[in-house]
Amino acid sequence: MTKDINFSNKQLISLIWPLLLEQIFSLAVGLADSIMVAQVGDAAVSGVSLVDSISVLMVYIFSAMAAGGAAVCGMYIGKVEKKDANSACQHMRARECHPILFPRWRPWLPASLQSG
Repeated sequence: MTKDINFSNKQLISLIWPLLLEQIFSLAVGLADSIMVAQVGDAAVSGVSLVDSISVLMVYIFSAMAAGGAAVCGMYIGKVEKKDANSACQHMRARECHPILFPRWRPWLPASLQSG
């Protein structure tokens, strides 16, 4: 038997507003970049727009990785498997975030998690 889960409008708004705020900040950064280089010329604006679209793509990739990792961790938490949940969270943090941000310098990771 499944139980229907209904959310109130207040609960949905509390979940949605951080996402909207993130999108507004992303658009504001792209707009600010374009405004700053607008006086330089058309080629500069084109270059900034190109880089901004790549930047937005990278943000979406990282967001998808975080959402997938959170789903796996949530699955283990829902099954009340604390050890597996901790392992999944550690794996997500060590394998997806740190090597991208700091590809060579990772002294805080245990030797078993360091690659290459």
